[in-house]
Amino acid sequence: MIAQRRGSIISLASMAGKVGSRSNLPYNASKAAVITIAKSLALAYAANGIRVNCVCPGFVETDMWMAVAREQGASWASPLRSSLDSVQHRSRSAAWSVRRTWLT
Repeated sequence: MIAQRRGSIISLASMAGKVGSRSNLPYNASKAAVITIAKSLALAYAANGIRVNCVCPGFVETDMWMAVAREQGASWASPLRSSLDSVQHRSRSAAWSVRRTWLT
């Protein structure tokens, strides 16, 4: 990418990396690290024409999320179901950002 003076890097983190949580410290900390690495890479390689973005979805309906909801008694999850994002929507969002040369 440096030799071509263009490129795009998209990392995937989570909104959990932007907010704290009493019960999920390792997950939150690891996602915060991904976000910070993406910011640092964007600053380091912008002059080389390389764009770096980080997608941070909220709740996405996956098998893992549904298992957690079942384990913890889905009463807290019910109001969230209407705002759950899909993996397909996140994939389309990431693909859209790769095609944009102006997005940083």
